[in-house]
Amino acid sequence: MKQKDIISVSFNKQGDLLQVMELDELYATSAETRFKVGAFLLHILDEANVSDAFMGPNKNKEDAERKIDQRFDGDSRCITDIVRGKIVIDTSDQLAAIMSIFRNPDTGPLKEAGIKVELEKNNFENPKPYTGYRGLSYKISVPTGDDGKPHVVELQIVSTAMEAVYDMTHEHKRAAEDIYRNAARDYKAGTRKDPALTDEELDMATHHYAVCEYYNAKIAHEEGYDRFLEDEERHAFTPEKEKELIAHMAIIGVEP
Repeated sequence: MKQKDIISVSFNKQGDLLQVMELDELYATSAETRFKVGAFLLHILDEANVSDAFMGPNKNKEDAERKIDQRFDGDSRCITDIVRGKIVIDTSDQLAAIMSIFRNPDTGPLKEAGIKVELEKNNFENPKPYTGYRGLSYKISVPTGDDGKPHVVELQIVSTAMEAVYDMTHEHKRAAEDIYRNAARDYKAGTRKDPALTDEELDMATHHYAVCEYYNAKIAHEEGYDRFLEDEERHAFTPEKEKELIAHMAIIGVEP
């Protein structure tokens, strides 16, 4: 099959990556796409010496339509997780190998599969604001059909070490987010004059986020992921950073 040079995407004004296909065509090509992504993941496992990867279930159409309506204002081109996969890493060396694969499109698994990286979000280099979470995700276009029309899918690369502290961090992330949500809800209901958080509410959210950042930064440091940071001075788990975060945690009764 000769693949046409049509693997390209565009973005809307909100920065969302747009599919070339409409929703019905995405579902019509989902089985083929899933098969190709599965084979691609097996190749990556071999190249990067990683032991675990899997495909999540394809998103059912009802859930996809709900997400399109609620998050993308009815634009079905914005949905990119009908087909999705995950790679689980145990070491920083495995992460380095995977990053190298995805940043070298002219060799290895990408070239062999005819897959193109459309978007990279690397929170190992730039941890997520507030929580300090580190992970890696890609949006890749997979050629389908006789003309190679692209179906964009999502891949996540997660660390077993980071996932091990998820329950602890998620509890406090939710608590911080609830403070913002409750303020917005009360303002909308007319029971609150100002949607902005009070100083006390802002401090409480900061304390909860500090728990997330402490555990995420600590485990990332211990597992050797600090070497990927673009701004070590800002994000590395230093003794000074540890002391600062523990002080916030103590205010809400959380001990390291």
